[in-house]
Order: sequence, then structure tokens, then C-alpha cells
Amino acid sequence: MQDFKLDNGSNAGPSGIGGRTLLAIEDGLVIVAGLIVLALMLVVTADVIMRSLFNYPLPNSYEYMELGMVFIVYLGAAQVQREKRHIAIDALVKALPPRGRALVELFGCVVGLVLMAAIGWWGGQAAWNSFVTSEYI
Repeated sequence: MQDFKLDNGSNAGPSGIGGRTLLAIEDGLVIVAGLIVLALMLVVTADVIMRSLFNYPLPNSYEYMELGMVFIVYLGAAQVQREKRHIAIDALVKALPPRGRALVELFGCVVGLVLMAAIGWWGGQAAWNSFVTSEYI
């Protein structure tokens, strides 16, 4: 596993048994996401073949794709955050001093936390409503 370096060269990777465990969990989740990508490719291929040759689509393949895409995105999110590989437009931020960059990053993290909490809350309410009304799509 790799540690990553900040712009000033200092080591920012997690250390100790807890940090190594977290890294192993993140790496495992990325592997699971990759396996889901493979499974979805097989489902789509089977669906296309069955639809073309037998005029009978694979049942529920669309729902599998929707659910699989959610898993793919969220299982890889922790590693993307750890490696700082999010898509970012940082032309102005690079011109700031290190303290200014840290403040901008803190602000971005706080805004992201608030947005994810709101999405989680409303998504949970929608999921509960779907469960109560027996909605399955």
C-alpha cells in the first residue's frame, strides 16, 4: 500500500494498525467495485444477446444496472478521497499560500459534508417511503 505526500513533501498517510486497517478496507472496497463493474458488463452483454437472438430481455437488468452504478461510485469514494484524485479546477487555489489552500479545502469539506448529509437524509426518507408503500422500482 502506498502513503501519499502533501505538496510540502510531508507524509500524510494514516499510520499505525488502525490506519493500515483502513487502507486495507478501502482497497478491498475498490476491488469489490471492480467486480461489480465486471458483473454489470456480463449482465448487459447477456441482456443484449438475449434481446437480439431470442427477443427476450434479461429480467430486471435495468434495475441491476441502476443499483450497480450506485455501488460502484460509493465503494470507490474513500480511496479517491484518500488519493486526492477528485476532479478539481484549482488554478486559483494553487496561487494561494499553504494556509489559504488549507482553508479552501476545509471549506470544501464542510460544504461537501453538509450536502452529503442532506442527500443522505432525503434519500433515506425516500427509501423509507418506498419501503412502506411496497415500491420496488
